[in-house]
Amino acid sequence: MVQQQSIWKVDASNKLVDGAPAINYEVGVTITQGEDGSFSFELKGESDGFPVYEFFITNEKDGNSYQIYGSNPNKTGDSPWALLPPMEKNINVSGNSTTTKPIEEDKKIIRNMRNKNLILRYFGLFLLVVGIILNVKMYIDEAWPTYLFFIISVIGIIQIIASFVSKQMKVSWQIHWALLPVVLGFIYLNL
Repeated sequence: MVQQQSIWKVDASNKLVDGAPAINYEVGVTITQGEDGSFSFELKGESDGFPVYEFFITNEKDGNSYQIYGSNPNKTGDSPWALLPPMEKNINVSGNSTTTKPIEEDKKIIRNMRNKNLILRYFGLFLLVVGIILNVKMYIDEAWPTYLFFIISVIGIIQIIASFVSKQMKVSWQIHWALLPVVLGFIYLNL
């Protein structure tokens, strides 16, 4: 078992702005590495409430990074006034690699959320809303009944369903399938 201790101190102000308050923290860090590759950590100290603070540990054996502390002023309600003395946040955090989730897993979840054919889905939603609005306008204005607006809504629904059902499409194919009904409709109306 290997144990390392260090104290991290920061007192840094913007040298380009006279009288700018300093960003401060003073944190003692203890990291203990187990023989099986796991580790435990302990952070004790103080920091300003502003700006965002995050501390990470990277396990060099498996390459996983772990966020061991984070403070976000958007969530805590702190403002830049929290840069003024004294330090507001007491830090007292401990944990280990078996109970802390690597950030790479979080990134995979976000990456998977991005791979959902969003261009096709949002364009389908746009067509659905436009079709519904035009149908309502047709009935309010007592215009001649037409099925064109109904067809626009149906195409929008089909695009939304296709975005959920199909695997990840390339962006170019999503744009192609999103604009194809618009181009065909334009050609049909000009004939």
